[in-house]
Amino acid sequence: MLPSSPCSLRLWSWRRQRYLLGVALATAQFVATFELRASVTAATGLGVPRYRAVLWDVDGTLVASTNLGLQGTNAVMRKNNLPEISKAQYLEGCKYPTIERFGFHVSGNTGDPRGPALADEFDALYVTQVSEDTVPYYEGMGELLRDLHTNGCRLGALSNACGAYVRAVLAVHGLQSTFEAQLGFDDVPHGKPSSSGLLQICNTLGLDASSCVYIGDAATDGQAAAGAGMHGIGVSWGANPRE
Repeated sequence: MLPSSPCSLRLWSWRRQRYLLGVALATAQFVATFELRASVTAATGLGVPRYRAVLWDVDGTLVASTNLGLQGTNAVMRKNNLPEISKAQYLEGCKYPTIERFGFHVSGNTGDPRGPALADEFDALYVTQVSEDTVPYYEGMGELLRDLHTNGCRLGALSNACGAYVRAVLAVHGLQSTFEAQLGFDDVPHGKPSSSGLLQICNTLGLDASSCVYIGDAATDGQAAAGAGMHGIGVSWGANPRE
């Protein structure tokens, strides 16, 4: 039985039973492979804070979408007579917004002028391919989100993918009404590592950034959280290496 709100987030490893919370991604400290679970607790000697909202990155954090993203990227590359990329190259580019990622894949230059058009083609394809099979939850994620929502935590999502994709992912998992903010790169002034998207969500929710936590798999997620003045938690199961 979970206690009542206000809520906070606790993460634990089934193997080690070590509790870690409030790990700042900006310090490049990533949690070792954890199954996320949630409980609503008071502050403890471990320094567990109380959060009024839990905000999420999408790809590599909520859902396992690497195969979908790689296949879509290579479909666009082939269509434009460009060399296909490897999984390693795709993962390396995932730290960038889609426009910059395609510039990186094409020439190694995130400002490559071909990036915007290629990104538009990718977004149009990517959104149509979203399903529970192509963007499955990571293990335990569905239960975690239900627990948080049931116990009064407000939820939001911010991704460097396009907003239509973010909303499509949440929709296939039945989260349209659960997530009060569902934003992508094209919905905010600047993509991550800018903090502008997270601050926009805080404004929408009417909350101070210090009462929120942002969870992601990239150093840029941590930089965005730190810039917004909120806690950041890093996971190790996404597109980015643990170090």
